[in-house]
Amino acid sequence: MGLLAGQRRRRLVHDLRSHMRLLLRADPGREQMVELARLFDPDARPAGAGRICVDVHRQLYLTRPSTADPGTAAEAQAPPGLPVAYFVQVQGRSAPLDLSGLQREKQKLQESGILLLNGLAIRLGGVAWPPAKVASDPLQATVYTPRPVTGADILGVIRQYIDGLVPHEDVSLGSIGVGSWRTPDGRQAEVWPERATLMLMHPPAALGEWRFSDHLYAIVLRLTDPASQADPDAARAIGRAALAVAAATGGTCVDPLGFRVLKPDDLVMR
Repeated sequence: MGLLAGQRRRRLVHDLRSHMRLLLRADPGREQMVELARLFDPDARPAGAGRICVDVHRQLYLTRPSTADPGTAAEAQAPPGLPVAYFVQVQGRSAPLDLSGLQREKQKLQESGILLLNGLAIRLGGVAWPPAKVASDPLQATVYTPRPVTGADILGVIRQYIDGLVPHEDVSLGSIGVGSWRTPDGRQAEVWPERATLMLMHPPAALGEWRFSDHLYAIVLRLTDPASQADPDAARAIGRAALAVAAATGGTCVDPLGFRVLKPDDLVMR
């Protein structure tokens, strides 16, 4: 092994041990990775050095893929059978003298990077590290729409996929105008009015220009089980209902990781 090859191997072992990463069985190719990254941020685009710029405003990048041979993977204590590795790079744009702002921006970018890698892992059958915090929260799908909606508008659609929904009084949600319905086994549907959506739900980048709209409504479908432990069939039922609501309202369905949902399996996070 040459000197440069040895240095690259040591660097890869270090990165696999300590950096945020996505491990895959095979490289899907740059074109598909860009398409998937655009489900997270529609402005994602190819960048220099084989990278993908995912957040053009704050400079979050997905690196070009690296390949680890079995010996390198074993030394790094990486899972076997997943030789292709992607990493994230965060740069940020805060002024160098604004150290507190730089630290806050870096933390936000790292959080976005974790969401990005975990969402890609679900869609590509890979493994991401570290896991996203939202994986321990109740699984939910959120449909954002610029159209005013009420429970009467969409409950009929939801009930085609989720049986037994009845009105549920939630004092906290009711105080901000959110309508809530629940099934005996704990599945929940919520309709968030414009004011509550803009104040509390922090519309994700996946919405594109919609996230900057002054008129945005949300429909939330939720399970009681944590996302990483939710029954796959129950998760798919939530996904089918949310996609049907999105079609009925002209909205966009987003998963807990901030990715646009295209099919029910996108909600299976275990």
